[in-house]
Amino acid sequence: MKFNFTSAFSELVSKGFNFLTILILIKIVSAENYGVYSYAISIASVAIIFSDLGFSWYAFNDSLNTKSNIVLNKIISFKAIFSSVVVFLAPLIFVRTYELFILFFLVLASLSITSFNRNILMIHRAKMNIFEDNILILFEPTLRLALMVVLWSFFNDVSISIICMGFLGIGVLSLSINYFISSKLLLKFQTLNRREIIELLKKTSPFFFYYLFHVSIVRIDIIFLEKFANYQSVAQYSASFTILLTIVMVFNATISSNFLKSIKLTFFKVGQFILLASIPTIICTRLFSADIFGLLFPEAYSSSSQIINNLILSIPFTTATFWFTIRNNFLKRQNINVVVYFISFVLKLAFLLYYKPNDPLIFSKLYIGFEVITLILMLVIVKFKK
Repeated sequence: MKFNFTSAFSELVSKGFNFLTILILIKIVSAENYGVYSYAISIASVAIIFSDLGFSWYAFNDSLNTKSNIVLNKIISFKAIFSSVVVFLAPLIFVRTYELFILFFLVLASLSITSFNRNILMIHRAKMNIFEDNILILFEPTLRLALMVVLWSFFNDVSISIICMGFLGIGVLSLSINYFISSKLLLKFQTLNRREIIELLKKTSPFFFYYLFHVSIVRIDIIFLEKFANYQSVAQYSASFTILLTIVMVFNATISSNFLKSIKLTFFKVGQFILLASIPTIICTRLFSADIFGLLFPEAYSSSSQIINNLILSIPFTTATFWFTIRNNFLKRQNINVVVYFISFVLKLAFLLYYKPNDPLIFSKLYIGFEVITLILMLVIVKFKK
């Protein structure tokens, strides 16, 4: 299996920078404040889907299949409008306290801009613009890490809101640079009439529902953990989940950066690659997790090593499901993704509401179980639809 190593390597470095950024953030703020931040990120991750409405995946598919930018410009224009609306309305809907309102607004605005930057990056990747792809992958994570190093080195006490303001400023700067180096895409703002909006929503709705259920399955753990436990438990779970997410994103980025090659392979061949990469990753993580948390994290996170030992087992299932997902999108089988993630989300929601677990370890085991269930559902429905 041949890979585009430049994009894959840049993604690896980018995820490493993101991990170091979170690691320093954990050292700067208390466990409870990091728990509040993680909770805000989880809610914002779900809210931001309503600013996207499936445009991102549709734009990626359109970029793979056509050289024209007509649809792309309309999508970007539409997303810009919806993002602005969601950023200002969502805090009023989801948040009840003033302190969390400010934090949630900053997190949501920053996440919205980062999402926008990532969308344009994926369009470059679809069009095989390798130079732009690599620059956009690294620019924002590098600046975020630089900011955290400065704050850690020269300031003893920094509020989470100030840090989020810094992230937002970096996102705005990154968006400006993004627009400058993306001139070859000939992107421009276009107005849409009512008929065009309705037609676009019809085309993007399968992507929207897929992404809504997919993100909700992942983020619902932290949201319910805050409800049934406390911010300390959220922080412990989130620290472990950050490690998992960093590793999973590297696996997924390797596949997406070689997208057109990987979808031509059989699941058996892709599965072999995933297992060969997953097994040593799982073994090393479980062997050294206690040492990693003891060395890199404050004492309040010492029990998180047990959580990551469970979560890391989900890697092969998550990565395999991701391959099926992007393959279904490319083959215009988005409805399969919607059905799979909807069933998995409903089952998980029902389980959480009935059993009301309050232990991060239970949530980590639950996460693995539903990653396995999601992959099984995907295999069965894909085979049934053939």
